[in-house]
Amino acid sequence: MKNFDPKEYIDSLALREGDIPIMEKYINEVLDVYTGATDLLASIMSALGRQVNPPGKPRYYPEKIKLDLPITDRCNLSCASCSHFAPLAKDAPMIPKEDIDASLLLLKEACPNEVGEIFILGGEPLLHPELTDIIAIARRMFMNASIYVVTNMIALKENIGKVSTALRENMAHLAYSKYGTVNEKHVEEGVHEIRRCGIGTILFGEDPAQFTSYMKSEKPIFPAVMKPSCQMKTCLTLRGPYLYLCSPVTYLEYPNRAFGMHLEASRYDRINLRDVEHGHEVMALSKLPNPFCRHCDVEHNHKIGWRPSRKERSEWFMN
Repeated sequence: MKNFDPKEYIDSLALREGDIPIMEKYINEVLDVYTGATDLLASIMSALGRQVNPPGKPRYYPEKIKLDLPITDRCNLSCASCSHFAPLAKDAPMIPKEDIDASLLLLKEACPNEVGEIFILGGEPLLHPELTDIIAIARRMFMNASIYVVTNMIALKENIGKVSTALRENMAHLAYSKYGTVNEKHVEEGVHEIRRCGIGTILFGEDPAQFTSYMKSEKPIFPAVMKPSCQMKTCLTLRGPYLYLCSPVTYLEYPNRAFGMHLEASRYDRINLRDVEHGHEVMALSKLPNPFCRHCDVEHNHKIGWRPSRKERSEWFMN
């Protein structure tokens, strides 16, 4: 990994004495699987003041990237505790398909064999006027990946013709979320219609929908090594030339603007795709803690069901 300073990375995690053995364990586990990241992981272990163990027999097969591809942060619902802060992004612009094309090309060059699933989402992706083109771009870039458009179905009826054609032609699927009576009728009608068109559908999340309260502190006060217990630990999100290692970090501009905060992603909360030398480096770093983990109260995350957002700071951040 180019431009990666292992000491600076370790320092950014502010590890406590008891965290070091835990971090050492994580690195050795990852090292056994993502052999293309051996040099990177060995350098991190050295910065930790430890030596890597001899490679052992992998206990599981290498996972592939599950990619969040947000094409707009704008949404037609306002869900409390939305991890994308969509209720605060009412006027967010659509991301031009040319920018998405460029981002996917960088990802393909950096990780030609590591992308397994692409979730085209938002916000609400059906609001994007160039959604059908974006589906085709994703398929052209990653012929072997599973592609899903993640929607609340509310805007499907007026877009069913062009969307169903794009899904069918690009061997993509529709993933739908259920929010009780808010979109129950849209889901029932939409699933029937989209299946009638010969397109696969999956339920995205739970029925009824459950949101998790990922409470955060404005200050970094929590142990970074809690990341493996976080339900969002694999939410790699593509924006511009970066893969963000945690989905909410991608969207910090919205709480910053709404609540007068100054949170930002560090260089170790996201991966510059131009720095990747082997796709395994991306997967390895996605398994390890990143600095923004110190803002999240992972231990006390809990499900809250679904309710409309009040757009208040207390939905996402502690006092």
